[in-house]
Amino acid sequence: MESIVKNAQESNLMSHTETHIVFATQHSAILQDDNSASFLLKIGDVTYVLNRFGFASFRRKIKEINLVDMIATEHSDVEILFLPEMDKFIILDIHQLIELKELFAGACAMLELNAFIHKGICRKTIHT
Repeated sequence: MESIVKNAQESNLMSHTETHIVFATQHSAILQDDNSASFLLKIGDVTYVLNRFGFASFRRKIKEINLVDMIATEHSDVEILFLPEMDKFIILDIHQLIELKELFAGACAMLELNAFIHKGICRKTIHT
């Protein structure tokens, strides 16, 4: 995780102050760019830019993948996902899928927590 965070901070992804790391795992990270209202999905050395709808769509795709079925069947242990907003395919193995499930679960928990805190702060400033 430290290497992903360090690489993100050193790269141009963090060159302006409005990009924040939402959540990171050992080999992947989700960053939020407040200037462009987009999310940066970093898998290894590759970065994908997703708008909020693309983020939700990709999260749903990852969430719907049944890892037990992938392991139990004799078919390939890779999943091919299409990112229509970028016209790209991503090929992920079972280990990457497990990590992305963890990544999106953690990122969504952090985004919900942030929204909850922001709502509480706004509510306090309105009432005072």
